[in-house]
Amino acid sequence: KHSRYWARPASTAADAVATTMLEAYALAERSKDFGDLHLALTAKLAAWRAVMVRTFKSRGDGVFLDNLMERARAAVLTASQDYVNHVWALRDTAGGRLAGAVSASGAVFDYRVHAARLIEALALQYFLDDDATRRQIAAERLVRICVAEPGAAQPASDRYAVSVVAAVRALVDMGRRDDAARYLKMVA
Repeated sequence: KHSRYWARPASTAADAVATTMLEAYALAERSKDFGDLHLALTAKLAAWRAVMVRTFKSRGDGVFLDNLMERARAAVLTASQDYVNHVWALRDTAGGRLAGAVSASGAVFDYRVHAARLIEALALQYFLDDDATRRQIAAERLVRICVAEPGAAQPASDRYAVSVVAAVRALVDMGRRDDAARYLKMVA
């Protein structure tokens, strides 16, 4: 609402996407202020999806949307890195187990939600990062979570089952078909 007071009205579809992206980024930054790095990632991912939809619908609107899409991709990568690094540090502090890092009244459910969020963010990092070293770290972490964390194979609902697809695609892409098959069997 706030951005609409000072942002110029969107006269084109591309301008509307830019305004949407700006609002998503404002939400993401505010979410980070409150320590909710996953909401920040989700807001940036939603903005990237909006740009992709507009880009694919426009067919050749060109440089502006391509530039926005690249900026949104980079923002999603940064947000996923922030989220993963935060959760990984909590996991390490809890003795290398994600379940130990989740302490809430609904810990059994929350653990499965955090595991799904983590594998999705790791898969995003794996696919989006151009840096070979960081990409390898994301791959190793993804394999470790899929193999060692039972909650990663127990999606809490259909919403979180989508994370399974991202993880399996990444495992297959990195040549870990056996791990992907074993992981899918655990999920099933």
